[in-house]
Amino acid sequence: MNIGKWIQFLFSIFITLGIAFKVFQFLRTLKYGNVIIGVIVFLTILLVIFWIKSVPPFYDDSKAKEVAFTNLPSQLKDKIKKEDVDLILDLKFKYQQKIGMIGDSIDVSLEKSLKSTDPDVNPMMNALNKFVIKEANKKNKKYTNDDVDAVWKAEEVYLEQVGLLSEKKK
Repeated sequence: MNIGKWIQFLFSIFITLGIAFKVFQFLRTLKYGNVIIGVIVFLTILLVIFWIKSVPPFYDDSKAKEVAFTNLPSQLKDKIKKEDVDLILDLKFKYQQKIGMIGDSIDVSLEKSLKSTDPDVNPMMNALNKFVIKEANKKNKKYTNDDVDAVWKAEEVYLEQVGLLSEKKK
C-alpha cells in the first residue's frame, strides 16, 4: 500500500469517526438516545464477532512444518529431521501447484486432497508420494512411502488445529 492510499484510508477513518460522533451527540439528546447508542454498540460487537468467525482458515506453512515435525512418530525422528519435513511439505505444495490444485497463495482448503491418505483409496496420494520421492531423490534425499505418509499424518494435526480438516479420520 503506497503513502497516498494510507492517507486516503486514514482520512476516511477520521471522517467516519467524525460522523459517528455527531450521530451519537444527536442521539444523546433524544429521550431514549442512550438506549439506542447501547443497541448500536451491541449490534456492532455482534457483527465483529460473526465477521471474525467467518474468516476462512489460513494455512501457515511454517507453523504446519513445525507441528508436523513435532507430531512425527518418535521412531522416525532419528531418520526424518526438521529439514526433511520442510522439504517434503514444500514438494507437496510444488506438486499441488503443478496439477493446478492451488495457486501462488496457499489459503485454500486442502481437505479435499486429504480425505484419505491411503493410496489404495485415494490415487492422488499415490501420485503425490511418487512425485515427492522422485523430487527428493534429485536432492539426494531417500524417503520411503511410509516416511512420506508419516509426514502427511503428522501434518493432519495442524490441519485439524486450524480448521482445514473438519473430521478426524478413522
